[in-house]
Amino acid sequence: MADDLDDDEFRLHLINSDIRQLCSDVSRYRIDQELLKNDDDAAVTITAGAGGVDSCDWAMMLYKMYKRWSASKAMKFTEISTTEGGTAGYVSATFKISGKCAYGWLQGESGIHRLVRISPFDSKTIPESEIRVDTFKSSGPGGQHANKTESAVRITHIPTGVVVECKSERSQIQNRATCMDLLQARLRGLERDKERQQRSDERKRLPDNSWGSQVRSYVLNPYQMVKDARSGYSSTQAEAVLAGDIDDFLISNIEHRIL
Repeated sequence: MADDLDDDEFRLHLINSDIRQLCSDVSRYRIDQELLKNDDDAAVTITAGAGGVDSCDWAMMLYKMYKRWSASKAMKFTEISTTEGGTAGYVSATFKISGKCAYGWLQGESGIHRLVRISPFDSKTIPESEIRVDTFKSSGPGGQHANKTESAVRITHIPTGVVVECKSERSQIQNRATCMDLLQARLRGLERDKERQQRSDERKRLPDNSWGSQVRSYVLNPYQMVKDARSGYSSTQAEAVLAGDIDDFLISNIEHRIL
């Protein structure tokens, strides 16, 4: 009886395995039919949302992700137009991907893609190439020493034209350090003003951009996770996804839509 039971369990295992394979084959067939039904080129436009320079940088990262994906599929990638951001990335980018079922693959990508990371643009260091430093004799307190030495410092931030100066210290080194602190504060203020204006503009022309309205989130810090908000599919291989490995996300969206 034990032998017969083992045989029955084995046969049941084979049946279950066959059923799983059949379900997988049916799913694959339906996905293939959905792709073939949309066998057209895909025209894609990526627009940076609120977030200033980080948003523009994110738009370029997505641009590169789709370009790498198209290369992995041996599809043709054609850039149509790009508008560069002031510091980095793209304000907007439009391109076409031509190849078998390109539109079928990408039709579910429309929506808001959110990036969570530590901004590389929040660095306190301003490149020396972006500033001009002038020294001059201080006419303020300090007596003869202040008048005879060029201890006062004026720093001009070349990209923005912001000018700061300091002559309160007797040391040129100290005045320069104070100037750099002031310059960083001024530039942060300008960036915040720009972001507020951009958010205001985005609210007027884009759909609700609140957390939860995104179709996919890409978390790079403090951990790595890419998760699709519709299908629930996720991956901890964020760097691979950004390098163009997005097939599983595309398939999960097709399955979510048709199965």
